[in-house]
Amino acid sequence: EFDVETLGVPLADGGGGVWKDKPRSRVWNRIPDRVPISGDFAALAGLYVAEGHTRILDHDCLLDFTVGAHEPSVAEDTTLKLKQIFGVVAHVRPGPGCLHIRTRCEIVARLLAYHFGSGAENKKIPGWMMRMRRSVQREFVRALWLGDGHADEHQLSYTTISRTLAWQLHALLLRFGIPAALRKEKTSHRDR
Repeated sequence: EFDVETLGVPLADGGGGVWKDKPRSRVWNRIPDRVPISGDFAALAGLYVAEGHTRILDHDCLLDFTVGAHEPSVAEDTTLKLKQIFGVVAHVRPGPGCLHIRTRCEIVARLLAYHFGSGAENKKIPGWMMRMRRSVQREFVRALWLGDGHADEHQLSYTTISRTLAWQLHALLLRFGIPAALRKEKTSHRDR
């Protein structure tokens, strides 16, 4: 098993742990130089892979997790994890049938996008997470399932358009002794 204690956070200012929350704001967040690879971090990362997206432009940045309107506890837990892990304040905004958990902290958005992909078709599990201790992987998989997993009386399933993520999740499930199979379905919009 691979056991990394912390993950380096690449700060644009070269260090010091300070990063401007958004380019034109007067609000500064103190971001740590390293974050612990804990169960909480893994859960946040898993939810990002399932429900998160980033938009990083020259003059604006957005990190957004979108959960169902019936999941306010997930939204609250996500804002708490962002605050505890990174010191970043996120806000919950209602949308049609959903809740958006948003922050404009560019460094956290870039960190998650770099390690876990950006855009549904590019989502992935980084190599270091594939080799992480099982307790951390378990929290990651739980959060993935919370976001995009499905269950009925016959089976559990997970849906993604990322071929890489599908194969990596398959490997993780086998590591936990969970028999898993992959199936490709054609949809009217994209292959799944």
